[in-house]
Amino acid sequence: MSVEQARSGRPEHRREADVATPIDFPALVAEALPGAAVNVDQPSRNDGEWWFDIKLDGAETQVSWTSWRGYGVYLGEPGYGERPSETYGDARLVVRRLQQIVGNRNSGAVLTPMGMGQVRRLLGRTQADIAAALHIGQANVSRLEGRANPTLGSIRALIEAMGGQLEVRAKFPDLDIPIALPDSEADV
Repeated sequence: MSVEQARSGRPEHRREADVATPIDFPALVAEALPGAAVNVDQPSRNDGEWWFDIKLDGAETQVSWTSWRGYGVYLGEPGYGERPSETYGDARLVVRRLQQIVGNRNSGAVLTPMGMGQVRRLLGRTQADIAAALHIGQANVSRLEGRANPTLGSIRALIEAMGGQLEVRAKFPDLDIPIALPDSEADV
């Protein structure tokens, strides 16, 4: 994690990982979600924020893009000055997430942050992949993903096995700060 990423609490936007410029993003969405309508609000300045309103079968989601943050996905209606619910540096991951969102909305599910299984599927990983990385059985990974009250150690182990890093944040009306996690063994 870079110093800037640690300060901002946002993932770095890595251009080399991204497969599309914002102008190409609607075509990626159309290919992945046939029938989707994408309304593009292009900024007047080159360093401005792009907005994409995506509608399909009554489901609507907003995505933004900036050069410093990458893609931002909003799970609810974005308010003025509100940060995205999720951020991505790679357009392919955004499109996969949009497929999940549309699938959830079509099934009548309420949009909430992703569970561990959804994160794993978004990244294209299998339970067997994670089990091998953690040196446990696939059935144990399934149980960990389905726990009603997983421990931070279990969540950390799963995230790290997927190649990520767990961050815990405390949000107050006038304060949003990262919380340090103890360096302890994961209880997988």
